[in-house]
Amino acid sequence: MTERKQGEQVKVSIVILTWNSERHIDACLASLEQGLRKFSSEVIVIDNGSKDASCAVIENNWPGVRLVRNAENRGVAAARNQGIRLAGGDYVLVLDDDTVVQAGAFDCMVRYMEGRPEVGLCGPKLTDADGQLQLSCRQFPTLTDKLARRLPAFAGRRMTETVEMAHWDHGTVRAVDYVIGACQMMRRRALQEVGLFDERIFYGPEDIDICLRLRQAGWQVVYHPEAVVVHNERRLTTSLRSGLILKHLWGLGYFFVKHGYLLSRRRLYARLSEVMRRSGPEAAHSTTQAMRQSCRDGNMDKVSVVIPSYNSSAYITRAVESALNQSYENLEVIVSDDASTDDTCNRVREIDDPRVSLLEHTLKSSAACARNSAIEAAAGRYIAFLDSDDYWLPDKLSAQISRMQAASESFSYTSFMVKSKSAEVLIDVPEQVDYKTLLKGNIIGASTVVYDAGALGKIYMPTLSMTEDYATWLNILRQCGSGMGIRQPLTYYTMRSDSLSSRFVVAVYFNYQVYRKTQDLSPVMSSYYLSRNSLRALRKHLRYVTSHW
Repeated sequence: MTERKQGEQVKVSIVILTWNSERHIDACLASLEQGLRKFSSEVIVIDNGSKDASCAVIENNWPGVRLVRNAENRGVAAARNQGIRLAGGDYVLVLDDDTVVQAGAFDCMVRYMEGRPEVGLCGPKLTDADGQLQLSCRQFPTLTDKLARRLPAFAGRRMTETVEMAHWDHGTVRAVDYVIGACQMMRRRALQEVGLFDERIFYGPEDIDICLRLRQAGWQVVYHPEAVVVHNERRLTTSLRSGLILKHLWGLGYFFVKHGYLLSRRRLYARLSEVMRRSGPEAAHSTTQAMRQSCRDGNMDKVSVVIPSYNSSAYITRAVESALNQSYENLEVIVSDDASTDDTCNRVREIDDPRVSLLEHTLKSSAACARNSAIEAAAGRYIAFLDSDDYWLPDKLSAQISRMQAASESFSYTSFMVKSKSAEVLIDVPEQVDYKTLLKGNIIGASTVVYDAGALGKIYMPTLSMTEDYATWLNILRQCGSGMGIRQPLTYYTMRSDSLSSRFVVAVYFNYQVYRKTQDLSPVMSSYYLSRNSLRALRKHLRYVTSHW
């Protein structure tokens, strides 16, 4: 591999996941030198709780490799995402530890993707140690295809030949549905648009899922036979397989539910065709213009502050100025007004600062739609939310961004103060929250949240009339796994004169919609989490009320 000169941008970040890989990892790392000679690179190894000498082999033989040790097996998606978040290259290559890269393979893939900006992911030709072709590029699977693979060869072979593209000689470059995760080179800009691996999938089919999401966003997935990688596919022991099979089946079921198909690809392909029709040949690989421009300008640390407003003339100036007065100065403030009938827009226009922009909507919609318009226009790496009647303390963004970068976190929130005319109440938050925990109740204040759009892509809010922020935090956690809480009250939330009791009742209804419509939970599980959520919200409500006695 070409050593990176001081100050030189990394071209390729190679992320390797190890798990009890003592027999394979040394040969894999040794082969990288011949696989990538023309471009600067870095190698990141994430060890997923190995019990053998995998880490010792790396530390003793490969001191230039960045090694991260996990105390336990976090699953394929989560561990790979760890490495991707540490990666600095224009391209991120995820590689299995039981591979041996052949001469010039990665150079070939980089050159191909450099010349074709519509390609979001490229996979090489895979062979076994004897040079026999492995069928590594395939059609998106159905449940029938997966079941056929479990049948004896004489019974299932004809059923799987089509989906595995077995009748094609694999000798030409070809756009495909997906390539398997043993070796996938991904364009960073594509990952910024669609997000990282889905961490709800522990062990397969996370590789299919990310290819499908790229396809849905208009990017091409390409198989390149001139790049060759030997894949010494490891066979797990029966005991290990039995421990993973249920997790794999759960992930497979989750994949089919998530993408809305099961026994036929017809509807899926119809949706993909519509994506390409809308995009056209020139725009098929495009993300939003603002995100692309910020990439080119090197402003990926900019924060885009999203402020929705509706009849907020009494509060909007305070909110905007609290953002402009941040010690973190590399920011823009986007006020998205939802057809206010008062003087809100004029108050925003009076603020003389080039970092402030105003989006005016002529028809009333919802806070979610207003926020989504601002997210679409955002040019920053980070998206921060601030409601028009709330405000920040001056060091809010500096504290949050610095801790996110230090911990390689992509989602964070803070404690906050609830302020009314007669009292102030501290709402403290846990230092970490995951998806399952948040299902039991929303402990995150909307005006405290910052997420990394550079890592996760732009995540938009479901168009609910209420609790759309809660649905958004759940969607983010489904993707990134966990969020970081900062236990400092850096935001002030204004309790307005609306009836708390009526808002509580309405929120119960909308929380049920969050579970059923946005999280695809069954009626039984939705009711269970709704009861947990309602009890938490009632305690919070009573705490606020008693503070006024």
